[in-house]
Amino acid sequence: MCLIALALTGPNSGIKTDALGDDQVDINGNVIKFRLGAGANGTNGGSLGIRANTDSVTTMSFKVKITEDCQIFRCRDSVLNKAYANFVGQTSGQGRSTLSSATGLDAFGCPIQGPTILRVVVPACTPVADTTLSVYCEPYALTAITANRPGYTSFYNSSWTNVTNATANGIYYAIKEFYPGCTDTISINFTSTGNCTLLPVILKDISASYNQPAGILKWVTAFEISTAKFIVERSTNGTNFIAIGQIQANGNSNTLLHYQFTDNNVPSANKVYYRLRIIDTDGTEKISKVVFIYTKKALLDAEILQVIPNPVTDKSIIKILSKFNTKFEYGLYNTAGQKQYSNTVILKEGVNDILLYKEQLPKGIYIFRINKTNSFEVLTKTIFIQ
Repeated sequence: MCLIALALTGPNSGIKTDALGDDQVDINGNVIKFRLGAGANGTNGGSLGIRANTDSVTTMSFKVKITEDCQIFRCRDSVLNKAYANFVGQTSGQGRSTLSSATGLDAFGCPIQGPTILRVVVPACTPVADTTLSVYCEPYALTAITANRPGYTSFYNSSWTNVTNATANGIYYAIKEFYPGCTDTISINFTSTGNCTLLPVILKDISASYNQPAGILKWVTAFEISTAKFIVERSTNGTNFIAIGQIQANGNSNTLLHYQFTDNNVPSANKVYYRLRIIDTDGTEKISKVVFIYTKKALLDAEILQVIPNPVTDKSIIKILSKFNTKFEYGLYNTAGQKQYSNTVILKEGVNDILLYKEQLPKGIYIFRINKTNSFEVLTKTIFIQ
């Protein structure tokens, strides 16, 4: 890992790195060390004067990637930033250490020592969804879900007893630990029709998505015995299906196999359904569960319910009711109509929460604006930030 920082003011200003034997910056775990002052180098600190805003002030700027998993911030949305300065007085020769004065001055004009609490503002972070496993055998190794649900490694049955396999129809649970005391739980709705040794294929997962203008069907098998092919079937009402193509199966496998089919002729309908007809080499057939997509031909509607609280004094929740699972872009505009902030969020069917932090924008009056998909109508809400 290489840290790049920028000394904005003070002696030796410019870009700094933690490259070996380079200059004044080191990184060790979650601690970043700057060697300040005139004459500072890759091993020793330098000298700072006593004249305010000249040789006694050094300003550093740097960026840190905290995590690549935004779900962690569902448990904790702030970072404690502690700064210390260790130095030796030129006249007294005494060593001293002082804390940062991040919170300003007290009533007597003296710095209030203490760490800075940084609020992490992250884009919309959709929690991992619950999953349905419709397979044709048991026992089913629950660890097989980790390919599409990485990090979920502890599994429990409906009595919250630790298990490794699903051995009967019912609800199971998977837990992911981000750090001690911070976990996420998903439920697994498991259904099965018998013993693995008697069945040709285990369909581990099947999903559909819309990538205009095509419909994309993906599925994963965890086990195949003499499987011949997968026939892809489509419907516009969820009842009457027609075959639209096929994919040859691997035939025999006991590892995860990934398949994909692209429908380049999605019909003119608001909702399009897909399923698989799984054909064995002896002609035996099985039907998968049905999955579906919403196309952009559908009027994906939404409604802003409320902003709690309004005015925003720390953080507020913007509640939005969406009629479908879809993606929306929203913006915050000042009273002159100029966009000050924008973001894209994934809305699920039902009530959704968008977090708005005071730190995102200066104090003032703003218009929260979200466009309905496939519509010229715009939803707006006035928000006050104090």
